[in-house]
Amino acid sequence: MDGAFKGFGPKAIPFLKALDFHQSREWFLENRDLFEQELRDPLSDLVDTLTERFAKAGLGLRGDRKKSLFRINRDVRFAKDKRPYNRHLSAIRSPDGTKMEQG
Repeated sequence: MDGAFKGFGPKAIPFLKALDFHQSREWFLENRDLFEQELRDPLSDLVDTLTERFAKAGLGLRGDRKKSLFRINRDVRFAKDKRPYNRHLSAIRSPDGTKMEQG
């Protein structure tokens, strides 16, 4: 674990707004470091922090900082909306800590 969740940085929301506007691979690659520092890494810390707190509370939900996060890239193969990137971040909590767990 890199550290306890301290919140998202001040550049997180502006990044998502800019991503919503640009929606291009070139722009995203130019700003990938910002995405990782301001959004992905803090979300990973949140998953770890919640896993620890849920375990202490006896709740049967776990997460993994790598396996629980969903990609920011969208699957646009069958979608009417062809924007390549989500405008949000997401992660899942499950009994075994993976996305494949049956509910």
